[in-house]
Amino acid sequence: EKFIGNPESYANYKVAVFCASPALSYIRYGRDLAELELYASRFSSLDHFDKLIFVSSVGVYEKTSSGDAISVNDDIAISDIYNSEKLNLENMFLSMHYSGRIPDLKILRVSGLYSVDPRFRSKHNLIDNILNSIRDESLFSPVIYNSGTQLRDFCSLDFILDILSFFVSSKVDGVIFNVSSTHPVRIKELFDWCVESKSVSPRYVHSDDSAIHRWVNTDKLRNVYSFNKINVIDDLTRACGMLDGMD
Repeated sequence: EKFIGNPESYANYKVAVFCASPALSYIRYGRDLAELELYASRFSSLDHFDKLIFVSSVGVYEKTSSGDAISVNDDIAISDIYNSEKLNLENMFLSMHYSGRIPDLKILRVSGLYSVDPRFRSKHNLIDNILNSIRDESLFSPVIYNSGTQLRDFCSLDFILDILSFFVSSKVDGVIFNVSSTHPVRIKELFDWCVESKSVSPRYVHSDDSAIHRWVNTDKLRNVYSFNKINVIDDLTRACGMLDGMD
């Protein structure tokens, strides 16, 4: 907030990359556009930028029982405060964009982020926790809800940095893009790999609910940026090789 309120500190920059996080919740954005406008003055200095890239989350989407990939036009269904904050910021930036205040806006809805490099791991992401637990079993007590057949996809830190670099330096059509670097994988497959890697064994919490999936269609991104999706388990195996080399 101090940075946003001091435009002199970035007067020579024309592109901004904005990442929301739970730490921003103290600003307490409203839960609808009318309330959001009350807070727009905090971002008035964003008029200075020619382009703003906002890193959002696939968590804004409604999960599906069909197992189909989610497109940028599919339904929105917020289930927690974190993703509600993401969507509120999306709506505010879209309003500023359509009014001409942000000429070029890109919203990147990113799948679950992870890093194969232990220096950049989070304590809050599923895969990062799995990788951390391989080194120290006390760090993670995994629980699989339902049967573990639910599909998820993920985004490596290296990939999102490449994507950000591309959008910073390129002029492309479109505003909202799904971002994922991996093929969809079932949660159970991740934990089966975890057990095979001599990590902790998961505990199952079964229910009668059908598997709820959330993985995204990235065709829109592929139309502007050529890439091949990877197998996340192959990437985790590579990460374990890195860990072995550090011991």
